[in-house]
Amino acid sequence: MQAQHVEELKAQIGASGARVVLDLEELSLVDIDAVRFSALVKPEDRLVHCPPYINDWIAKERGRDA
Repeated sequence: MQAQHVEELKAQIGASGARVVLDLEELSLVDIDAVRFSALVKPEDRLVHCPPYINDWIAKERGRDA
């Protein structure tokens, strides 16, 4: 997932109007924009099957916002 995909993903999530679960099982490459977007996923939404190194990076980005 790269920056070019983030806006489309935001639009689809916004249009859904429901709780969102993002399954990241097949995700192997991300850029900083994708990580920052993932760090902003609302608490009622979820990321599942996130590779550990991506999950760690997301956690670090969340910590920077605190």
